[in-house]
Amino acid sequence: MTKDEQIKNDIVDQLEAAGLSKTADINIDVANGAVTLHGVVDVLAEKWMAGELARKVSGVTGVDNSLTVAMDRPVTDAQIYTAVEERFRRHPMLDLHDIEIGVHDGVVYLEGNVASLAQANSALESAAKVYGVKNVVNHLKIGATDLVRDEATLVNNIETALAHNTVVNPGTIRLETENNKVRLSGYVKNPGQAEAVERIVSQVPGVGEIENNLTCDEIQ
Repeated sequence: MTKDEQIKNDIVDQLEAAGLSKTADINIDVANGAVTLHGVVDVLAEKWMAGELARKVSGVTGVDNSLTVAMDRPVTDAQIYTAVEERFRRHPMLDLHDIEIGVHDGVVYLEGNVASLAQANSALESAAKVYGVKNVVNHLKIGATDLVRDEATLVNNIETALAHNTVVNPGTIRLETENNKVRLSGYVKNPGQAEAVERIVSQVPGVGEIENNLTCDEIQ
């Protein structure tokens, strides 16, 4: 088996594990580590997920996500707006008073202010799950709360959040901040722990962007 064939098989395994092979028609081409995804998915969130899963596979050098979001029935902008609003209303992390929703020709526009990167990501993912959405344009601003007035406070809040987790050893993780961007470096045991660290940090108010440079080392 060639390296490209192994990469393709690994991507197929990831898609199957995520349940995408049952709901989407995805074809995979691999050439020297460069992956091209083409085919049909039901909603935008499935396209995003497929691309993200492919990027995480070992040996992948890049992903051309050419998946098409297909619709078997027409959906109006008003219907999309109502569906997005309802998803936001039911989401425990989102407040409709903070987010303004706009829809034009199937594209959802989000504006307003949220406290954390996790909230912004939740808004994007929720909108992308709505049938008929072609794209989501994120204009959300992630603002510091009264508790986050400087970088020292932000670092302290992140360190406190990591100290209370039961998944990873915070002593192996280094933090750097620049404005509201956080750079993560150091060691974790596996990719699942790296994702867990990023998820924890994204929930800290004031964090607007994360650069995850964590290295997986089972010895740690």
